[in-house]
Amino acid sequence: MLLDELSRAGIPKVGLLTDIRNSRRSRMKSNKNNRNSYGKPIAISLFAHALLIVALLWGTDFNMTKSEPTGMVQAVVIDPAKVRQQAAEIRKQRETAAKKEQDRLDKLRRESEQLEKNRKAEEERIRKLKEQQAKDAQAAREAEQRRKVEKERAEKAEAERKAKEEAIRIAEQKRVAQEAAIAKAEQERLEKERAIKEAQEKAQREKEAAERAEQERIAKEKAAAEAAEKARQEQERLERIERERKEQEAALNDIFSG
Repeated sequence: MLLDELSRAGIPKVGLLTDIRNSRRSRMKSNKNNRNSYGKPIAISLFAHALLIVALLWGTDFNMTKSEPTGMVQAVVIDPAKVRQQAAEIRKQRETAAKKEQDRLDKLRRESEQLEKNRKAEEERIRKLKEQQAKDAQAAREAEQRRKVEKERAEKAEAERKAKEEAIRIAEQKRVAQEAAIAKAEQERLEKERAIKEAQEKAQREKEAAERAEQERIAKEKAAAEAAEKARQEQERLERIERERKEQEAALNDIFSG
């Protein structure tokens, strides 16, 4: 509607659209650079409205002074009431446009504030998410470190356990070997003692046998000596008897012969 009125007032639509686009681009750029600053868009908007008023007034004057087809120059009478009416309409349109612009700016401000809130909320969410991710990563690293430490501790404990078991096994082997050596030494000692005892008993038996043999030899020698002595005595007795017999025979012979 506003474009049609401007067109009827003699303002080209293309130029006005270009100005509006440039104004929007300027306002968008300004909002992008500084969302909390609205001075520049408002100034542009007021400037555009001023241009609009001037264009309307210029178009009205152009329509009032338009020449007749006959080419004759005529005097133009300006109606003050009409001018006031047009000015009031322009002022009303300007106020309406300003209100719309203000509403639009307020809407843009609210949207900008909401977008800023959303951005900050998103940034906060991302920050918290990154913080949580960092905490999770730190917790994961700490858990991994604890797992590695626990694994190393378990491996060390397992190695120590195996080393202790090996030491116990070696000690047990040594103990068994020592016990076997002790048992063997004890067996050898017992065998030696038994051998010594047997040897001593044998020696004792041999000694006793030798003593008995010696006693028997002495007894035999004594008996032989006694027998020899008896034989000698018997021989002497027999010789004495034989001598006495001969002496008796001799005496008898002497008696018979004499």
